[in-house]
Amino acid sequence: IAKKLKTKLEQNNYTVILTRDGEFLPLPSDYTATDQSSKRKRSLKYRAEFAKEKNANMFISLHLNSVEVTDDKDKRKDINGFNVYYYDSTKTNSKKLSEKLLEANTVFTDGEVKIEDFAVIVTWSKDNTNPGCLVELGYITNADDLKKQKEKQDDIAKELCEGIKKYYEN
Repeated sequence: IAKKLKTKLEQNNYTVILTRDGEFLPLPSDYTATDQSSKRKRSLKYRAEFAKEKNANMFISLHLNSVEVTDDKDKRKDINGFNVYYYDSTKTNSKKLSEKLLEANTVFTDGEVKIEDFAVIVTWSKDNTNPGCLVELGYITNADDLKKQKEKQDDIAKELCEGIKKYYEN
């Protein structure tokens, strides 16, 4: 989805830098921890640091959400939706960006904008006035969301692009 969004944004004359290209976790060259949890958390922070080093005017971290589901009768498998998170910083327009991305979404039926202190958006927001958010593009543990993630990637990317354009228009 990120690569499709990159293409759509570039077609609209935006410059896009991906902080991750593939399944590997980008990490600083001097990073030595080996456990996956530490690596994942450091990788998220590193992506935001990398974007800041590149002087990005916006940061959007795309993710597929999940919940632990124990079996087919587990009601948590019904949790779904498109959520956009931003860090509560009065220095940025992250809330406005988050709202524009949610407003542009029609693929997923449920969704909301929430304040959260996820490492990637906290790192982005620290000493920075540019907007940033984390977008959860539905739940891989929900059958309907998973189907949309697989079959509607172009639509998702188009709507994210429209949300970004609307952010800059207003």
